[in-house]
Amino acid sequence: MASKYDKAALLADFHTGSYSQRELAKKYRISLGTVNTATKGVEKKTERLVQKKVEVIQESAELTPEELNAVEHSVQFKIQLLRDIEGFTSQAIGKAKELLTVSDSGSDFKAVVEGVDRLSVMTKLNDRHAKPTQVQQNTQNNGEKTITRVFHVVE
Repeated sequence: MASKYDKAALLADFHTGSYSQRELAKKYRISLGTVNTATKGVEKKTERLVQKKVEVIQESAELTPEELNAVEHSVQFKIQLLRDIEGFTSQAIGKAKELLTVSDSGSDFKAVVEGVDRLSVMTKLNDRHAKPTQVQQNTQNNGEKTITRVFHVVE
């Protein structure tokens, strides 16, 4: 049975760089394998997050208190929007499950799924669609090919 340890404290010690993995294993009375598992992939993720936070702090220092307040308001608004979308999605999935049991056609279910999909695209949680420039470029290329074919047929 694995021994219980404070993973948050272990990761905090790991991030200081003051301890080797062997020292962490000894300190927390766990195996070296457990330390490896707990810290696997953490360095890359946290390094990227640390860099982003440093950039945010640096950019925030350049703002006036009013600008900083406006930024914080926007952040809180977007966080609440994401929570609302998660709640809506959860309810929509529940409704879809309910419709599967009572509906003979898939159209009700399809409508719910499409609604959730549109919402995710609209809020940019799901960015599956081609960029407008790509769509336009593809259309132009197809148009040029069609015109070339027409000229070849006419000649």
